Amino acid sequence: MAKICGFFGVLLMFFSLFFGVRSEEAPLVFINARGEHNSGYQWLQLVYDEAFKRLGKEYEVSIYPDKRGELLLAQGIVDGDLARTEDFIVLHPNLILVPVAVAWSNVAAFTTREDLVLQQWEDLALYDLKVEYRRGAVLAETRLVPLIKPENLSIANDWETGIRKLLAGRTDVYVDIEVDVISLLASGAFPNTNLKMAGVLEKVYGYPILHPKNAALAKPLEKVLGSMTREGLIESYRRQALEAGSSP
Repeated sequence: MAKICGFFGVLLMFFSLFFGVRSEEAPLVFINARGEHNSGYQWLQLVYDEAFKRLGKEYEVSIYPDKRGELLLAQGIVDGDLARTEDFIVLHPNLILVPVAVAWSNVAAFTTREDLVLQQWEDLALYDLKVEYRRGAVLAETRLVPLIKPENLSIANDWETGIRKLLAGRTDVYVDIEVDVISLLASGAFPNTNLKMAGVLEKVYGYPILHPKNAALAKPLEKVLGSMTREGLIESYRRQALEAGSSP
């Protein structure tokens, strides 16, 4: 099972790498922006626990905001990211995408406006909407920046801030991954809200990302995850995590 380590765990690993004393058996450090109570993270944890068990290796997870995690991975301070979209690898072609989806969800638009219905990204440009997305959400940034006027586009540091600004009327639409927002709302962080989903903008898939120093892991991990997909395990883990997240 993965251990969650924080800043000091990554700092210790950095110094170990710098001074050349990291053991071959040291756990691989993956990053993720989601906390342990997030349904999406719980899904990924189930997938990676089984995958690394089959590989006979250990791993641990450090929780960082997406943008900070992106920098740590690019610098090789951590070993990989649990799940990123294909758009991420376009920005970082030196990193390695393992081509088996370990998670999938919808990018959705959330609003408090009862009259607002959206069916695609382009619909956001039909109205004079104030739109916000989360910092480090590469796909949302890639889609929204060419579409929304700069004065109408803003960035939230995290899910809570994005929802809070939306409920306060400071924005009209908050765009993020559906499973993450639903998980946050299910936690009771925003009780009795009038938040609704205005529409699904795109279905997205998350893939493991590795730093090039771990290139030798790419094919074995792809093989293991491929087997788990064919066995129906990844879908089973999805249902298990989402059902647990919706339980009172």
